Amino acid sequence: LLRLCVPDPKPEDQAPLGKIMGDSSLPPFAGEQYLEYNLPNYDQERTLLIIQMVLVALSFFFFVPFALSRTVFAVSVTTEKDSPEIKESKKVKVISVGKKSKSNKRRNDCGGKRGLKEVDESPKDGVEEVQPSLPTGAINILNACGIFSVFLVILCSTNNKVATRSIFEAPLFTPEECQHIINISIEAAARNAEKARQIIAEYDAKETFLNSLNILNENDDTSSREEAEKVAKIDPLGWRKDRHKSYPTTDLNVVTDPFTKEDRKFLQEKLDARLAPLIERIFGIAREAVRCNDMFVVRYDATKGQTNLRRHTDSGHVSFNILLSDQFEGGGTRFHNRHLNNFLDAKPAKGQVLISPASINHEGLSVTSGTRYILVGFTSIDDKDPISEQPTGLSVFASWLSLSWIQSRFKEGYHASHTRLEGNELGVQNPVGVSDNWSDNKYVRSLCRDITTYITTLSDFWSQHLHISLVSKENVNAYLDALDKADKEQSEILQQVSSSERPRGRSWWFGGQQIDVNVDGTLASVWASRSNAGEDTFKKENL
Repeated sequence: LLRLCVPDPKPEDQAPLGKIMGDSSLPPFAGEQYLEYNLPNYDQERTLLIIQMVLVALSFFFFVPFALSRTVFAVSVTTEKDSPEIKESKKVKVISVGKKSKSNKRRNDCGGKRGLKEVDESPKDGVEEVQPSLPTGAINILNACGIFSVFLVILCSTNNKVATRSIFEAPLFTPEECQHIINISIEAAARNAEKARQIIAEYDAKETFLNSLNILNENDDTSSREEAEKVAKIDPLGWRKDRHKSYPTTDLNVVTDPFTKEDRKFLQEKLDARLAPLIERIFGIAREAVRCNDMFVVRYDATKGQTNLRRHTDSGHVSFNILLSDQFEGGGTRFHNRHLNNFLDAKPAKGQVLISPASINHEGLSVTSGTRYILVGFTSIDDKDPISEQPTGLSVFASWLSLSWIQSRFKEGYHASHTRLEGNELGVQNPVGVSDNWSDNKYVRSLCRDITTYITTLSDFWSQHLHISLVSKENVNAYLDALDKADKEQSEILQQVSSSERPRGRSWWFGGQQIDVNVDGTLASVWASRSNAGEDTFKKENL
């Protein structure tokens, strides 16, 4: 009824000022007028959701019990041994606890008070006090229905019905910007290859010198040389081949691989202006809560290297991939519906971004000719910064009341615990099987695993699987210009902070990468690649 009474928000409606459940309301989206799809006004939706939850709670825990209440009768228990005085004292009053009947309103002949009536007939010996069973059973049923109804209201929210399993497509880069990113990636790969050749030469020279002296190198570590061999001698040269262990891609990370400070500055400006507000608008997530945990350029080639990527899910909460090239055939991303066992193929135009929850099962389709470049990011949506543990302003509706967010958080918690107990797989120094972290308890780990499984299944069944194109081709340039203009105005207001801190009013694209978090959002560990690169690599630039 509330949804019928409250009109749908218009695209030009701006988010109201104020706070909802302690979190700041979302700012207006500069590209709203160019959207082809009517995204929800999350502030209005969440206000309505609060009203619905309160009304449901009042209905099931107050109004309905009051309407179904009935008179409770109690019968005294007497025996033949009781004296007349005792029997007289055991006369029991009939008390109305619910609706008053007409007989309750009459005064009895003895002048008793309204609603009270004496019982003259004594029950048989051994009869105990009797309570009607209906109210007790009804209360249990009402409690269950009330809790389920509140859960159902939350389940029907936009965060859970639409955003949990939908793929959103929108313009992000111009063709010139796409080509620039490809060029800086090729340059970074060339620097990688040169560095790898130096590592191989130094290793071989050291081995030759030691062998000439008949000295055995007991500290010989061939892992760095093997990695250098893959980079310097296997096509495509300079690109990483197995940076991701489970689902390796031919890629370059924008922080740990030799991109320049200017390269990252360019990416930061474009992502701040266009991607951060778009994620905020689609999912109702405060942009300050967005932390990219891994950003990399992927290369698919029909003849040299990797052509496709098998089915998988991403880490983090929200994933994005931006098509940088169009000189290829085949390719694209196939998103699978696990519940209906079908799929949809997304083949965006050059410069378009695909944004989706990380838990959607998908795969990279084979490139049959040419080379396909994409910029990929796995973002974590933090309710608090894992390093400083300061709140990020993330709404409870976009976190603990969002199926997708809960599923990803418990998945991260289970992964972090598993990594600690496994030992040094990602640079963790704990001995195998030894941990004093409460989340490493086997019952907690089992709970994290089961919650992840159950919520994934529920989301697959309940949520809509949609591919939504947000902006038409005719409005691409005007849309990007509107976002750039709004970001320029915001940049003049925001205060800059030191490079070791999370930027205020901005998403965190580089400094917070390659870490694992516990189920409570605190820092669990850092990746080996981050440890090898050194913390200064992530903190020396104010990004």
